[in-house]
Amino acid sequence: MPPLDFSGGRFRVKVGFLEGQRAQHVMPYVPFQRRGLGAGLLLVSMLAANTAFAASIEVSRSQDGPAVVVIQGPLVLDDIEDFRTKIMTLPNAVVALQSDGGSLVAGIRIGTLIRMRNFPTLVPNGSRCASACAIAWLGGTRRFLGERSQVGFHAAYRDDEGRPAETGVGNALLGSYLGQLGLSDTAVVYVTKAAPTTMTWLTAKDASNYGIDVSLLSANETTATTSSPVGQQADQRIGEFVADWLKALSLPDTQALESLTRMYANSVLYYGKPTSREMVLADKRRFFERWPERIYKLRPETLTTSCDAGACSLSGILDWNASSPVRMVQASGVAKFEYVVAIAGTLPRITSETSSVVERQNTGSTKGLKWWVILASFKMGAEGLEASTKVISSAERCGARAVGDLSSNFLGFAPGLQVVVVGAFSDKSAAERARVAVAPCVPGAFIKQGSYLQGAVSGSTLAR
Repeated sequence: MPPLDFSGGRFRVKVGFLEGQRAQHVMPYVPFQRRGLGAGLLLVSMLAANTAFAASIEVSRSQDGPAVVVIQGPLVLDDIEDFRTKIMTLPNAVVALQSDGGSLVAGIRIGTLIRMRNFPTLVPNGSRCASACAIAWLGGTRRFLGERSQVGFHAAYRDDEGRPAETGVGNALLGSYLGQLGLSDTAVVYVTKAAPTTMTWLTAKDASNYGIDVSLLSANETTATTSSPVGQQADQRIGEFVADWLKALSLPDTQALESLTRMYANSVLYYGKPTSREMVLADKRRFFERWPERIYKLRPETLTTSCDAGACSLSGILDWNASSPVRMVQASGVAKFEYVVAIAGTLPRITSETSSVVERQNTGSTKGLKWWVILASFKMGAEGLEASTKVISSAERCGARAVGDLSSNFLGFAPGLQVVVVGAFSDKSAAERARVAVAPCVPGAFIKQGSYLQGAVSGSTLAR
C-alpha cells in the first residue's frame, strides 16, 4: 500500500501503486513551531486574513500515483483561487495541511474544493491543523492524522476592536458547510462548541462518538497510507460493486432503496452539487415511484476504472428500460455514467455521481402493451438457441404454444437476450392463468408486460 512519509526535517512523499514500485519526491519542509493558544491563534481571524500572511501551497506530482498538495501557514481569501488553480489539472491528489488557522471563508471554500475533487486530507506527523485549517481538513473524502498530530476546532468569530467575538453569521455558514459534508447535528455542535479563546482538540474517541471518519496512524507507524489496495484486489472489489449497483437499480422500489442506502457515503457530489445521502435517496425514491419497473444492463466493454488514493473512478455505458404500468408509459435508451467510489472502508461508498442520456428510444404510451408469460431467457448464441428449443418442447407437454425470439424485439424487455414466451394476452388475469397451467412443465415462469415491435412473434421467431 503506498505510503506518505512525513518524518524528519524534510517533507518526503512516497507514492506507488504497481507491484511495490515507489516514486519519491522531496520538497522543503518548514518545521512546525508549536505555540500557545493565546494571541498567536487569535491574530489569525476566522473570518478574514491579511494577504501578506498567505499560506504556502505547493504541489508535488507523481507519474504513477496521486499528487501531493501541501498547504502551510495561515489561510487567507486569496488562497482559494491559488488552491483552485493548482489542483485544476490534478486527477488525483492528497492534501496535506499544517496551519494554525486563518479565514473561515477560505477554510470552507478550500474544503469544498477538496470534497468536490474527492481528495483525501492529511495532517502530517507532529503537525497541527487548527481553526480554519481544521475546517478545510474536514473536506477530505478520507481524513488522515499522523503520529502526534493535532486537529483543533472552535466557533467562528470576528475581531471586535481587538477582541474575538463569536459571530452567529459565521457559525451559520460553518454549520451549513458541515451539513453538506454529511456530518451529523451533534458533530456540528462538537466542532463549534469551543469559544474563540479556547480549542476542542479532536481525539479518536470523540471522532468515533460523533461520526467523524478519521484514519489514525499507530504508534509505530511513520507513514500515512493514502490508498486502499489497488490492482487486482481493487478491480475485483469495484467489479463486484458495479454488479451489485446495477442489480439494486433494477429491484422493486423498497428493496432498491434499502440496497442503495448502503452504497452511498454520508455526503455525495451529486451531479456537481454536494448533497447529503438522505437527499440523494429522496431523489432516487421519486424516480423509482415514477418508473417502478426498471432494467439496467451494463455494456461490459465500455467500463473503465482507475483506482488510487482510497477511491476508484469508474465510467461506462449502459442500456436502460423503464416503464410505469399505472401511467401507461415506457422509455428506453442508452446512458453514460461516471462515479467515484471510496474503497477504503469495509464497504465501498459512492462519493460522486453523474450520468447523462446518450440515446433515447422506444418512448411513448404503453396502451398497446400486452401480457406475456416469460418461460426463460438465455444469452444469445447457439447454446441459447438450443436451450430455448428444449424449453419450448417442455411447454408443449403442458399444452402451451411457446415461441422464442430476441428480447430486443419486445418493448419492455431487457435487450441482448433470447427469450421464450407464451402470449400475448390482453389482460393480466389471462396471462396468470396461462402461467399456472405451464408451471408444472416449466417452473419459474412469470408474467410481464411488453409489446412486440415487429407486429407478431410468429413472424420473427428464433425457435418454435
